[in-house]
Amino acid sequence: MSDMDKLESNIYASFSRVKSDILKLSGEITKISEAMTKLAEEQGDMKENIGEMAKKVAVFNSCMRQLDKVADKATSSPKTKTVVVEKIKVKKVAAKHKKKTYVASKSGKKFHMPECIFAKNIKPKSMVKFKSKNAMLNKGYKPCVCVQK
Repeated sequence: MSDMDKLESNIYASFSRVKSDILKLSGEITKISEAMTKLAEEQGDMKENIGEMAKKVAVFNSCMRQLDKVADKATSSPKTKTVVVEKIKVKKVAAKHKKKTYVASKSGKKFHMPECIFAKNIKPKSMVKFKSKNAMLNKGYKPCVCVQK
């Protein structure tokens, strides 16, 4: 074999290795591209979940601010205390005439008053309603803090 034949053989072998390396790299780039697409989709899902959580936190914070306002009014002055007590008495009288209902999730373990923040998170299709505490207790549900007050 002549020097020219050896050179030609070496060049051919080198180009074959380069071609093989390029094909391997192309496959790796394809895998990386697919992984990036999947991550982008998951990131979009996470952004949606974060948005929903932010809305729930905002509602919770709003409820907490309202509770703080009520507590501030109740402790600010004797006149305010009297007004608050009168309001509570009116609500209790109105509540006696109004029939109570209780709600729970079909998959949950606790029952709530319909006004409870936890009750408002129950989806309508999975909500169970009862007219008495005993009915809920007989079904195996435990009372929420809102019911125990």
